[in-house]
Amino acid sequence: MSFLKDFTDNLVLVSCTKPVGKDFERQKVTPKDVETFLRHLKLIIPYFCQHPQGIIEELENLKEDGLKSVIKDLHQMTQGQVKVWNGTIGEAIASSYILGCTDYQIPVFKLRFSPNRKMPMHGDDVLGLKFNADGIPKALLVGEFKNYGSNPKQAVKDASAGLFKVQEGSVTLLNFIINVLRTAGRYNEANLVKRFNDPYTYSYYTEYIAVVVTQEEKWKDKYFDDVIEGITIPLTVNAFLIPNWIAYQKELVSSQNKEPSKLSLPSVDTDELIEVKKLLGNSDFKSEHNQLASEALTVELKNEQRRFISYKYDPRKLEKAANFLALTGYNLLTDGSKEAEQVLKESAVIHERLAILRLEDGKASIAVENIVTSALLYSIAGYNANAKVLVSKILHQQDIKDALLSNTPRILLTHLLTGEISQLQDALAQFFFKFAQKELEPNDYPQEEEEWMDLVSTKIADIGDWLTAKAFANFTQYLRTGNEALQAEILKLTIAAGRQYATVSDYRSYVLLNSIGKYFQSLIEHSTQKLVSTYVDDMNDEWKLYLRFLSTLGKFPMMSIWKSQQKALQEGLLEDKSLVIAMPTSAGKTKTVELAIYHSLKDKPDKVCAYVVPTRALAYEVESSLSISLSRVSIGVSILYGGYDFSQLEEDILKDNQVFVLTPEKLDLLTRNSEEFKSKLALLIIDEAHDSAAANPRSLRQELIYSRLLAIAEKNHARVIGISAVINNAGDFAKWLSGNEKNVVKIDWRPTKQRLGFFEWSQTTRAKVCYLPQMGDYPSDNFFVLLPFLKSGCSMKKPNGKFYQQSVVVAARLAMYYTQTGSTLVFTTTKPIVETIAECLISLFQKQPLAVSPEMQQIVNEFTELLGSEHLLVKAVALGFCYHHAELPNVVRRRIENAVRDNIIPLIVSTTTLSQGVNLPIKNVIVHSLSMHNKISMAQYANAVGRAGRAGSETEGHIIFCNSKDLELVRQEAPIEVSESFIVSAIRHLAQSRLLSLETTKDFLSLWALASTSQFREAGNDYENWTQQRNFSKQKAERNFILFRFATSGMDSRVFS
Repeated sequence: MSFLKDFTDNLVLVSCTKPVGKDFERQKVTPKDVETFLRHLKLIIPYFCQHPQGIIEELENLKEDGLKSVIKDLHQMTQGQVKVWNGTIGEAIASSYILGCTDYQIPVFKLRFSPNRKMPMHGDDVLGLKFNADGIPKALLVGEFKNYGSNPKQAVKDASAGLFKVQEGSVTLLNFIINVLRTAGRYNEANLVKRFNDPYTYSYYTEYIAVVVTQEEKWKDKYFDDVIEGITIPLTVNAFLIPNWIAYQKELVSSQNKEPSKLSLPSVDTDELIEVKKLLGNSDFKSEHNQLASEALTVELKNEQRRFISYKYDPRKLEKAANFLALTGYNLLTDGSKEAEQVLKESAVIHERLAILRLEDGKASIAVENIVTSALLYSIAGYNANAKVLVSKILHQQDIKDALLSNTPRILLTHLLTGEISQLQDALAQFFFKFAQKELEPNDYPQEEEEWMDLVSTKIADIGDWLTAKAFANFTQYLRTGNEALQAEILKLTIAAGRQYATVSDYRSYVLLNSIGKYFQSLIEHSTQKLVSTYVDDMNDEWKLYLRFLSTLGKFPMMSIWKSQQKALQEGLLEDKSLVIAMPTSAGKTKTVELAIYHSLKDKPDKVCAYVVPTRALAYEVESSLSISLSRVSIGVSILYGGYDFSQLEEDILKDNQVFVLTPEKLDLLTRNSEEFKSKLALLIIDEAHDSAAANPRSLRQELIYSRLLAIAEKNHARVIGISAVINNAGDFAKWLSGNEKNVVKIDWRPTKQRLGFFEWSQTTRAKVCYLPQMGDYPSDNFFVLLPFLKSGCSMKKPNGKFYQQSVVVAARLAMYYTQTGSTLVFTTTKPIVETIAECLISLFQKQPLAVSPEMQQIVNEFTELLGSEHLLVKAVALGFCYHHAELPNVVRRRIENAVRDNIIPLIVSTTTLSQGVNLPIKNVIVHSLSMHNKISMAQYANAVGRAGRAGSETEGHIIFCNSKDLELVRQEAPIEVSESFIVSAIRHLAQSRLLSLETTKDFLSLWALASTSQFREAGNDYENWTQQRNFSKQKAERNFILFRFATSGMDSRVFS
């Protein structure tokens, strides 16, 4: 672009005096010769102004039949029309000035047709970059340009207002430039530009320039003073004053576009992994992210102390850093780096926290961008459940949802991120139907230049929407077919759609489409179809049909395989060997074993699977989940409820289904009464396998039942899979279930995080919760929240006049507070304590009641009929909460579980009865006690608190201990107890003991039953110690017996002393 020198040599620059209080630079620029200026301008325009015919040719090359009518419209609308939009002329002039008159570089020209009039001003029409020789960012120039020929006063106001918006927000054009450079293969240059997104590592300065192009005769120097208040310096306002400009620019026309020469940036090699480690290790970044996390957590906890804390961080810098991490994460992902996931997740977390604060502060439009970005990043990093939660939250706000409905890329993306495949398909159908109705008649074409430009721009934006919609349509087709040939087409469509948005200056959508393209690639790379086919020898049409249903049906279809599920596949899930799968709560256990069920029963209508669960509530959940896809491929799923009898209905169920979800007792009855069923058994799944070693009489019965079932499975060559979230000695269980202690799939990955905190009194006797720092996350120091009650407020009387224990009141008040933030469970040891906490809550909620919905009132009516109006549970539900323990009628417990699961009741107080595998959308768990009147085992504790932060419902959970000693106990006894077979331990101890009488035998068996369970084994009280105690007791009993015999016979007992 050698003519730039000629262009700038033809300019005259005059600096104007700065009045007091207006401390910014002001310059007037005029051409020495107007004809030369116009001639140069005609050479410049092709680099900046997209020619209509070039746009049409690019669209025709896509060869998309669905665009024929709109391309025809564009041909008719642009025939003979070669005008250039005035704003683009202003950008061409200003960019040429920057390149010719300053030492800033512009690596990418936007080459647009028109501005996006639907979007507010960005304030960064052009970015100029300045580097040191070693590629270190030195300065950034942000330019906003206005070409208002007849109204220069307004041009100054608007240009400065745009720059002010950048100063208050963020630079939107930077990510566009980086993506364009990478698309062009200019990777090192893209990485250099990306450094401007890391203001913590690179301390560059930023300058601002407002350029106004106007007719010289309309200008007055006093217009410089119309710069808006609040804008910061360094700022320069340039007025390009051109004689007779209004008339001259009407003669400017667009010619065929030219590719500009690559502007030279420093030739420096970059290592992205080193760059990202610099940022993550930067002390200022860590400090500011820590404060952001603290403030976001304070907002999430609905805590008013935010108003009294002076947070010292810059959200704009953190947002830039998040963009830096995202772009680096994408690149690392392309390179196959194992660090990519963590980098993407870090970016997602920053965007999520910024969104929390911006929603709280009423900045919904900016917050939505943060949420959509965060959700995409979470998904690409493998945390799809978090993405669903984030997007679902904003869709609950009707004003945000309405705004999204008018934005095709974003509304389609929200449906996909939330797993709403049917809604996505409906939205696509509506879009394509409406698009086909948009064809214009010739007489509809506007004649006015501005209207014509707007209409053409709208058509181009519509084409961007159409290409986006087709990319989504192709992806849904991929979910149905697994056809990998669609991947290249999807990528082509997302790139083409982004180009159309950039043509009309919608750079946010351009960058979004770039991210959506990576999201599609990630989904396909980890798709159920692709990964499962790797482990299936014969991927036939039946398998493909099943995977289609698995990928598209249900509230949260299995579009991709989670890390936990990938590991299960790698370690033999679709082989025939028996396994124990040790997988955390919320890591996708049910969907994991569903693959094994289909593998075992496909093309085998004469075989059945028994899916054993400890409770009816869990049976209902499992049946609901499994039947979604399996029923579509003629594998019926049904519950067989407990009891030692069979009805005619159950006989019919046995004939019509292949998968039976049932309790151990029911399966025992079934295998004893039906030889046909026993012979058909091909797969036995034992959910909550650790339950067979729990501290209750049922566990011994379960072990005996399972032992018998294992013998049947061995005879049938049936496969056995044990599942548990809290099993410590999985190898022992595997040896029992499969004969091989190595047949274990051990998975530690969990899709959501959990925060631990404990209650204490502050020095001023005000209540507070202190949070422990989390490894690899913020807040990294001890974070606490003050609660709205004092120690004196925890002295409360019961209805009988006695005082509640302080721990009960604390648990109740914590429950009240945390219920404001999400669904809450209060977990304690015994039924009397549950009811005592419920009584206390009733007293508190009578003063500050929760909202009672019509659905909740219906439950009140049902419970009143069942239990009577004076029952404690009826009073509780009438105030908006409930409780749960073993002595409630089964029908009542099931109703409570369903109400909590459906988010009807936000607060529940419970014993361990609610910890047996039931998937409830709990955000917070308040641990009242682990030892009061009854000791809770680590397995029971882990199972209960595993519900905090349920995947698909929350992105994190909170576990709050009323007593810090319980927290210390958990931290000290982190390993879950090793479970041992009742039967094996009994044989071993009986062999070591000589029992003297029926009484001592009963005593022995009673103690043995306790000692052989995890609940009663404490640190240091292992089997060896227990055996020594029993031997000592036995010897003492023998001695007493012999002494008694000799005493009665008159012999000298000292002989035996």
